[in-house]
Amino acid sequence: MGLKALERQTLREKIVEALKAFILENELKPGDRLPTEHELAERLSVGQSSVREALKSLEAIGAIESRTKIGHVLRSVDMSLLSRHISFSEQVSGVTVAELLEARAFLETNIIPLVIQKGDPAVLEEMAEGLKMVEEVTAGTPDWREAEKKFHMALFRGAHNSVLQSFGEVIEGFFVGLEAEHPVMRGQRWVDDHRAIYEALKDGDTALAQTLMRTHLNRYSERVSYPDSRPSARRVA
Repeated sequence: MGLKALERQTLREKIVEALKAFILENELKPGDRLPTEHELAERLSVGQSSVREALKSLEAIGAIESRTKIGHVLRSVDMSLLSRHISFSEQVSGVTVAELLEARAFLETNIIPLVIQKGDPAVLEEMAEGLKMVEEVTAGTPDWREAEKKFHMALFRGAHNSVLQSFGEVIEGFFVGLEAEHPVMRGQRWVDDHRAIYEALKDGDTALAQTLMRTHLNRYSERVSYPDSRPSARRVA
């Protein structure tokens, strides 16, 4: 077996990894304070400027925040911020819009059995509110993006799984820009799609709900139809 080249890390990257390990080992939660820059520099035997750079990196991804007179504290993950970082990474690596659409269809279709299994009435109520917004959008009232978000994010919340809900928020972030450039059909078919999906979920019909969701998302995929193009920053940001 051949030897693999060792990955080179900058001092900043090494400090970031050390800080991540410190957070995990000490089971820090959102709102908990990190040691001061001076304390971290002494513990890690590095300069304060290097610690400062590492902290800025963690701030950039939304892992920590700086508070006046308190210092750096751990914060809850901002999934919209995370989605923007991932979007940029995907653009650089050459992911296609078709791949993003495929990922969304896979997640939203395959989460349905779990949502029906959990059977949370509150989720159905939230989806009903989203459906009402969808119907009002067709009449020219609220923002169609809010209607879409209300309906589809309720689906992810219905799984009662924080990991899947986080994935849903990331996926939602991808499509805010994409749908702005390639808006969905906001006619009666759009309304009928959402109503049929809602009714199938309410009736506990997993197979039908999955078929309807797949058809609904495939219809949008065909409308966008960019199988070989890389998404621009405006499409997925």
